[in-house]
Amino acid sequence: MNIRGEIVFGRILFLFVFFFFLIDFSSALSVTPARIEMNFQPNAEQTIDYRVFSAKPGVEYQLYLQGDLSEYAKLSKEKINGDGDFKVFLKMPSSIEIPGYHSLYVGVKEIGDEELLGGSIGTTVEILVLVSIYAPYPGKYVESTLSAKNVNIGEPVEFQIEIINRGKEDVTIFPSIEIYSNQTSEKIETLSLNERFLGKEQELSLRKVLDTSSYNPGKYKGVSIIEYGGASPSIKEVLFRIGSLGIEIKNYTSIVSLEEKIHKFDIDIESNWNDNIDGAYAEVSFYNQTGEVISFKTSSTGLVPFESKTITGYFDTTNFAKGIYNANLSLYYYGKDVGKSTSKIVQVEFVEKSYPILLISLIAIAGLILVAGIIVFIVKRKSNSQNEKNKIKK
Repeated sequence: MNIRGEIVFGRILFLFVFFFFLIDFSSALSVTPARIEMNFQPNAEQTIDYRVFSAKPGVEYQLYLQGDLSEYAKLSKEKINGDGDFKVFLKMPSSIEIPGYHSLYVGVKEIGDEELLGGSIGTTVEILVLVSIYAPYPGKYVESTLSAKNVNIGEPVEFQIEIINRGKEDVTIFPSIEIYSNQTSEKIETLSLNERFLGKEQELSLRKVLDTSSYNPGKYKGVSIIEYGGASPSIKEVLFRIGSLGIEIKNYTSIVSLEEKIHKFDIDIESNWNDNIDGAYAEVSFYNQTGEVISFKTSSTGLVPFESKTITGYFDTTNFAKGIYNANLSLYYYGKDVGKSTSKIVQVEFVEKSYPILLISLIAIAGLILVAGIIVFIVKRKSNSQNEKNKIKK
């Protein structure tokens, strides 16, 4: 990681620690089920069972409803103490004029103790869970999704299309998938699927296989087009990759401080292979001012499909002076017992001074915040424990 990268990392670390300690660790709360989806049915009645899990036994919670369908729902109780169950009784209206998704939110909110002093951010917990109700569109309306997985060169790509009729009328669908190069946006070919009947509120799952034997490694885009006689077809896109056994050098340490006699050297690498790569490491060779070759090896690592990682090595800067040097980065790796290598000539600047003062300062501040957060947590926990004991004595 170069100096600029260290500064950015320090800033991110500071922000993470700062926001992390805005959380009250003693206030975990969850509600199940977290989400429910259903289709609209005129005047239909539904009872939904909920369960509250609280990390604060004995704490009281307020239950409430909100959302555009909240007037059509009722709660079995208004409050709950600690863990417990409750019900929501939903009676849908006779009609919903606006098609699409409509929401009913079920809320659980901690009731704070107004007599306690010293409260901090995060002491009151609130959570919302969603009931999503879909009202059909008038006439014809179809929605779809498209998915595909990455493959290696020569392997087939399987597309999966999920189609649902969201309208009030039956339809006949005409699906197809167009294949494009993601680099040039050029259309390569079109895959046609059979026409099919789809009744209202009916769902359908389709698959289509693409033969990639004539395709080169790279990034591609599949576009599904579902024609059904509506105002416009349902169109979805998915990106997929055809991999080859190779590793790409994405970044490297470009600035070296001569103040550090033993200097760290990072290389960011990315796999272009849709299988595991084993034993990936680099050998780095510098030519110093005296013509000597200074070489060292980095750590070794494995890579899962298309993964990015950083490998690290260390070298002695004693025989280097201020200036720009050429370095040869040679990567060695194995995929399915096949050994390969990749090389790249880069330029690295050696500088006399490089003090990451800001990074050191930010880490020190983050450490102070960490200690302060732990102290506040301990004091608060003792205070809550003492308050509970006082209540028991009364």
